[in-house]
Amino acid sequence: MTAKIKLNAASGGGSFSLQAPSSSSNNRVITLPDIADGTLLTNQTAGTVLQIVSASKKGVVSSTSGSFAAMTGMSASITPSSASNKILIRVCLGTVATTGNQYAHFIRLYKDGSHLTDASASTSGSRVSCFLGGRTTNLNHSQGYAGEYLDTAGGTSSITYAIYWTAEGGFGTIYLNSEQGDPNGGAYHNNISTITLMEVAA
Repeated sequence: MTAKIKLNAASGGGSFSLQAPSSSSNNRVITLPDIADGTLLTNQTAGTVLQIVSASKKGVVSSTSGSFAAMTGMSASITPSSASNKILIRVCLGTVATTGNQYAHFIRLYKDGSHLTDASASTSGSRVSCFLGGRTTNLNHSQGYAGEYLDTAGGTSSITYAIYWTAEGGFGTIYLNSEQGDPNGGAYHNNISTITLMEVAA
């Protein structure tokens, strides 16, 4: 016999009962997530998307940092229900541009303030290990980027994922959601950038 959870409806109220298995060898343990209130899912099979969190940046962002710095508005936090679950991170950067000619863009994914090295390439020599990156060829060029990475939650506390960026030394200013200098006119554009986190049952 299998264990059962039964809800009995009645006028003015109801009751809740648990029916144990007929044999102790069939004992089962159900662990509830440590949250104030929530919904207990049935058939939480591997691959099920349990929650989605997203953040977007519509305004123009710029940085003059000569080293990796947090990209304003491009971070999101998620609280996993299980340490073994996966977190799928999807990133879309509408436009990235730099002042100066032929400068590279270096983009990394950070987890709780630390470089998520598994989400960056293994490199040798003086190459820069990145999650995303590219190069513009002149002052009038800009580039969009998109990528994703599947991480393991590793705990049930809130996790913050963020995008950090920089460019080649001496570049001046790097821009998000605009061409270099955020020029005005019918030939120019502004974009939206997003970061989306999805908890996936393991």
